[in-house]
Amino acid sequence: MKKQIIINLALMLGIAVLVLYLNKPPTETVKQHSISAVKSATISSIFIYREQRETIHLVKKDIGWHIIQPIKAKANDVRISLLLDLLSTRPKSHFKLTHETDLHPFGLGSASLSVRLNDEEFQFGNIETLNKLRYVKHNEVVYLIKDTLAPLLNASAASFIDNRLVPSPSKISRLELPLLDLNTDKNNLDKLSMTLSDGHWSSNMPSLSIDTLVEIASSWQQAYAMQVIQVSEQSLQNLTGQKVLINYTNTPPSEFILQLSATNLSLINSAARLKYQFPIAMKHKLFVHTESN
Repeated sequence: MKKQIIINLALMLGIAVLVLYLNKPPTETVKQHSISAVKSATISSIFIYREQRETIHLVKKDIGWHIIQPIKAKANDVRISLLLDLLSTRPKSHFKLTHETDLHPFGLGSASLSVRLNDEEFQFGNIETLNKLRYVKHNEVVYLIKDTLAPLLNASAASFIDNRLVPSPSKISRLELPLLDLNTDKNNLDKLSMTLSDGHWSSNMPSLSIDTLVEIASSWQQAYAMQVIQVSEQSLQNLTGQKVLINYTNTPPSEFILQLSATNLSLINSAARLKYQFPIAMKHKLFVHTESN
């Protein structure tokens, strides 16, 4: 008799454990899965929609990501990676929408801020007050995620431009640079011409060592601007400054206009309507200086 009671108790305990397992909250499952099953490697188009602002459109080409709307430029790979990380984000919790769900308390009543990765659309809402998590709507489900993307999505189109002056995979083969006057800090009329041939740099200035030429070429190849901004057509009409010419081994050449101020060195690509801004200290890495009498 006692044996039968023990067996019955064991069976009841097992059933209770099974019931608890089958009825555990669904949010536990969500924590183990990303917000989307789509892989970032398959994404080739990104749209960023902002209310009463221009839509940003980025596309993946053979030579990497590019902005094609509202401006045309090589895109910043780091910022693209941040956008694509949304697919693998693990939400803290979620709830499915019904016909009775009022989306306005979550800031999702209108599509004021959203991003579309191929056909996957994500709408960004408010931040909840308790844990400072962002409401994101995707496929009729509202997720709560730790949000680092909203500031990026609200940024200007220019903030998505690649800060590298020489975009990958371009390799410099020739440079034509103005010489800067060390005393007046202005351009003089002479130029430095550098050419890469059979893996070796040569120039029209015999006084410059091979090591110096290599350092200058490397500085241009790796130049990374503090900021890149779009230049208006009107500003281009009044543009003045010395020209910088860069030839590449595998892509079309680039032409820039050099402008110097007390704190900044700017290189303006008129064809792309882009201004690359560097700290003034970069002039010692990018240019050769002469001394006037």
